[in-house]
Amino acid sequence: MQEDIDIIIPWVDDRDPVWIEQFRKYSQTDMGDEDNSDARYRDWGILQYVFRGIEKFAPWVRRIHFITCNQRPQWLNVDNPKLHLVNHEDIIPHDCLPTFSSRPIEFNMHRIEGLSERFIHFNDDYFLISHVRKEDFFRNGLPCDMAVFNATAPLSPRAHVLLNDGNVIYRHFPYKQMLKKNWNKIFTFKYGSYLFRTLCLAGYPYFLGFFRTHAPQPYLKSTIETLWEEEPELMNATIHSRFRDTKDLNIELFRWWQLASGQFVPSNTKKMVCFRVLNDKYINSAINIIRHQKCKVIILNDDSNDITDFEDMKLRLKAALDEILPEKSSFEK
Repeated sequence: MQEDIDIIIPWVDDRDPVWIEQFRKYSQTDMGDEDNSDARYRDWGILQYVFRGIEKFAPWVRRIHFITCNQRPQWLNVDNPKLHLVNHEDIIPHDCLPTFSSRPIEFNMHRIEGLSERFIHFNDDYFLISHVRKEDFFRNGLPCDMAVFNATAPLSPRAHVLLNDGNVIYRHFPYKQMLKKNWNKIFTFKYGSYLFRTLCLAGYPYFLGFFRTHAPQPYLKSTIETLWEEEPELMNATIHSRFRDTKDLNIELFRWWQLASGQFVPSNTKKMVCFRVLNDKYINSAINIIRHQKCKVIILNDDSNDITDFEDMKLRLKAALDEILPEKSSFEK
């Protein structure tokens, strides 16, 4: 019998005057190198559909842990027994606060009171639009994932962080030993055409990194606890970065550790996910995917300034989500 599975959703309200004041105060002297633009925090007004999708299409979820910096949407039903409100100070050391990076939050997720050993990390732009099963995320108690090799592009905005992650993995899991131990989980046709990536890169003498799936990600809480035991200095340095920094590690490290250690079940998790950037070019495609439920999960990534009319696009997107998720969930008042 499959064990309990929770979901974690971090969220920030960028319109909160207190949050804005703190952001401006600290960003004047402590701005990191990565994108901290307005687009990262722009509110599309569709967060309730994340909760509606989970309740309708994943009713087996035991609990949702909603992490905020003492904020909550006005529509949120805080009395729902399946909802656990988590403030930053509940899990993050005081000297790391306030934080404007997701990494201190993610690196302390294991400290959430009552968190199950098996959980799925969501972002607030991940929307379930069709039914998913426990087995889409965990089988035999292990995360379902893809151990597909990938080379990091030097000009990628996250290249330095992925290289930092890769160095940790290489120290703990010598490349040839990792291949020998996990060959049947790495060289498998279950990944479909993605296997060719690994075949092209497997001959390289060093670990290059794993392909990023960009999807709701299953984790074992014990993975994060293990990394705190093995790499306390690097983990501490990351959570003390108030903004994203080139010396940080990131959440991919947890996933890579699970893959390198063999603590996963091979599965082509990309099959259930569609990814669309919200801009003038792709909005019609995103709406079509939602209305016709062409995948199980759609990722709606606000990562572009190529939007002519933001308010109109927001209304159209909300109308599409409302077609498949018209009823309020128990997480709404």
